[in-house]
Amino acid sequence: MTTSPATPVRGAGRRGLIALATALVALPAAAQLTVYERDGYAGQALTADRPVPDLQRQRFDNRAASAVVRGGAWEVCEDPGFRGRCVRLEPGSYASLASTGLSRRVSSLRPAADLPPAAPAAERIRFFDGERFSGATFSTDQTLTQLQRHGFDDRASSVVVDGGTWELCSDARFGGRCVSFSPGEYPSLAAVGLDRRVSSVRKVAAEAPVAVDTPAVRFFESEYARGASFVADGALPNLERAGFGGRAASAEVRAGRWEVCEDPRWGGGCAILSPGRYPTVASMGLSDRVASVREAVDEVVASPVYDPRRRPQERLYQARVLEVREVRDGPQQRCWIEREPVADGAPRPNVAGAVAGAVIGGILGHQIGGGSGRDAATAIGIFGGAVAGSKVNRQAPATQDVQRCTSDQAAGPPSYYDVRYDFRGMEHRVQMTTPPQATVTVNERGEPRV
Repeated sequence: MTTSPATPVRGAGRRGLIALATALVALPAAAQLTVYERDGYAGQALTADRPVPDLQRQRFDNRAASAVVRGGAWEVCEDPGFRGRCVRLEPGSYASLASTGLSRRVSSLRPAADLPPAAPAAERIRFFDGERFSGATFSTDQTLTQLQRHGFDDRASSVVVDGGTWELCSDARFGGRCVSFSPGEYPSLAAVGLDRRVSSVRKVAAEAPVAVDTPAVRFFESEYARGASFVADGALPNLERAGFGGRAASAEVRAGRWEVCEDPRWGGGCAILSPGRYPTVASMGLSDRVASVREAVDEVVASPVYDPRRRPQERLYQARVLEVREVRDGPQQRCWIEREPVADGAPRPNVAGAVAGAVIGGILGHQIGGGSGRDAATAIGIFGGAVAGSKVNRQAPATQDVQRCTSDQAAGPPSYYDVRYDFRGMEHRVQMTTPPQATVTVNERGEPRV
């Protein structure tokens, strides 16, 4: 068979290029995996978009400690040629591969698109005698009444639940304090009061909640409840000690009310979370990732913050604004202290001074003149001395401190705008930080979108 040069057709070249460009844009994003040599996406990195049967050729054998998966799932294996133990990584961020048991043990990797779907995870739990999945390990898929018989009594500091729901107890035969764990990663059992205190373990019903006996909040490493997770059911002044410091990007409150803060020991910005889902840090009312958490006291509860961002493939509409009301803070009170006399605080005469003055005045008057003149002078001396004496050291009027206050109307820009709008014949309300235009953007249910 022979071939001949193709004869160009006028105008076909441009149309062909346009068709090719359109096809390339329509292609889905290729699966891509980036592995890092240290936890937390630190150190040297290697990015792959095709199978790598032997990482030794890339000088990255047994070095991967964290990973980021984009565009599709990947399979990482501990031996070259995709042999040995393999783990499937779904799209997301993995700040530590320790929970998979393959930290610094990956020797080959490949996209999982051509592999059969992953089978449901076996009902298994893995124990580690160090926090953050370090140290000696022990796994089981059976109920164990006494871990002492297996050499792991009071040793577990972190666990990974690969499948099923498991109950861990502080005493043998499921006595003492017991906490249930659903599939996930738990880098520190100190958060639930079981660090190096687990003596028995058993499988329980799938619907059993995490931390049955106490309220709980689950934090996720990535937004929208993705990636590694961590469950807290008590006060944690520093999530760093639990292996989750600076990692909590979203949360789910299953029970109770929780105070989450941006700084350790409940410092910085804080917010109260009630039961619900919080897909981002901003939805929790914070500007930075969670650093400390504790169960909230009886205070005003903040409901889950509504996330107004547009969802993928969501159709948007314009709703007519009916009313905009500026809302300002209430009047502020200004107070000060004044001194004023009491109601019955008139000056009081000096009685003792009046008596002494009358005696002295009488003596002096008696020495003037003679006969009836002396008597008149004596009388005048007594009267004058009494008046003068009563004014000596006279007590000052009594006073008291009085608080006076006045109210000043709030000034400055409004705190927010209360907006009432109509969508398909139904009224809705929303609070906005800036005044709206004639319409607001909503979805098909009338929910605001930005």
